[in-house]
Amino acid sequence: KSGHDLSAWFSTSGSGSVRNTASITTDRGTKTSNAVTVGFYFKITTSVTNGTITASTASPLPNTSRTISYSPVDSDHVLESVTIDGKEVDIKKYPKSYTFSGIKEDHTVSVKYKRVYKIETGASGGTITPKVTGIDKGEDRTITYTADKGYYLRRLRVDGKEVDVKRYPTSYTFHDISSDHVIKAEFLPIPELRITKRIYGEEMYPASGDPTFLFHIEGTDFTGERQEYTEVIRFTASDKKASGGIEKTIVR
Repeated sequence: KSGHDLSAWFSTSGSGSVRNTASITTDRGTKTSNAVTVGFYFKITTSVTNGTITASTASPLPNTSRTISYSPVDSDHVLESVTIDGKEVDIKKYPKSYTFSGIKEDHTVSVKYKRVYKIETGASGGTITPKVTGIDKGEDRTITYTADKGYYLRRLRVDGKEVDVKRYPTSYTFHDISSDHVIKAEFLPIPELRITKRIYGEEMYPASGDPTFLFHIEGTDFTGERQEYTEVIRFTASDKKASGGIEKTIVR
């Protein structure tokens, strides 16, 4: 340190102190001097959780600089904290490395990466929330989906298993997330109910009134619900002007 001088040092063999003298032998003889130049080195100790980091080093000379680099073990981990000499620093300022400048003492660097999770999404015949990444453990995430015009939700699969679309008609929420997930929505065209009636000859000219036909249909629709439909097809005077048979269709 400033204001101090080296008075003695000790041998590694433990044989005691060595006087602060140095001898230089040249072709003109040996000279003894009390002036000794000593190189001091500082230590930077590093550690990392779920990643890699520049190894600990004891080589930095005083007033030099040294950069410590770090990275996650894989893409499923993100930087959680960087601690320099016991104090956390802003990870946004130091996302990949930290540089010590004008080194004058020992330092420590501790880096932690945390596991984050993702939700893969997919949809056919409609839209769905895009892939979600960077989810912390324990968080909730809601995925929404919408059918294209003329389509309906036919199947919803979560992590490979089909779930009840009646319970989750427009969205699905993952709670307390602790693993990656996959959700896929399948939309299909809405089926048409098409009723067609064609009449010929004498049917076109009843004794009175217009030819009228009543249709009653019962069954289960595409959602699995029981349905009942009643439709009427009527042929008017203008229809009768057509040559040959007459056909009308109702679509719903």
